[in-house]
Amino acid sequence: ELLQTPASSIVSHWMDVGIWNAWSLLPAFCTDSSIDMFEMANGVDFSDWYKHYPSSLHNANEFVAVIADLEVEACVDNVDWERLAGKTVLELGGHYGNVLDAVHSKHQTVRCLSLDLQDVIDAAPGTSVELIAGDLFDPTSWPECDAIFMKHIVFCDWDDERSMQILQSCCEILPPDGLLVIAEAVLTSNKLSVYADALMLLARRQSALTESEWASAAEATGFILESVTQTVTPTCSILMLRKKVV
Repeated sequence: ELLQTPASSIVSHWMDVGIWNAWSLLPAFCTDSSIDMFEMANGVDFSDWYKHYPSSLHNANEFVAVIADLEVEACVDNVDWERLAGKTVLELGGHYGNVLDAVHSKHQTVRCLSLDLQDVIDAAPGTSVELIAGDLFDPTSWPECDAIFMKHIVFCDWDDERSMQILQSCCEILPPDGLLVIAEAVLTSNKLSVYADALMLLARRQSALTESEWASAAEATGFILESVTQTVTPTCSILMLRKKVV
């Protein structure tokens, strides 16, 4: 299904000259993971590169738009939202609440909240989701909920230490039967998964977690990894976590 999307946007981004230059340093990165492949190959980091090369920025934006649409579809279609009918779902770092807005359009009995920083909330357009100003690292700013949803937050936007901190906070705030739903890349041997992970290494110097690594992170923060569902895009598998019974 991924190949039925505007594939030219994906290929153009993957083969962009800046990224192509950085690929050549992948063997060096395997020896020393502290190096920034993109900056070493091009003399500037990702953000500065796109400031100087509008065509590269265009390719990147087109790529992100294609993937973003697929990820919303993946989140709507691969979570049993009816399991949460009549309950409250809180998205952490939800930006403008686009994902839960799509969820709510099909599952209107689910109460959807999206938490992000105040300046993000102030700039948000209209949505069916209730937007909450708060801080990822201050669970006292989170409203009560029955389930928590995150997409590209833990082990993606944040390093291991802070990601584990967020997971522990989720465990503390959720009720005993609460659920944690994470939409994130899970590294497999599938070629598209490997390519997506290589791009993540170029951009963030951080690899996606395998299923066993997710299970270990869940166990260490008070959860059990209930299931992992592959979707239409390798950037967005669905992980379902439930609290361990004490």
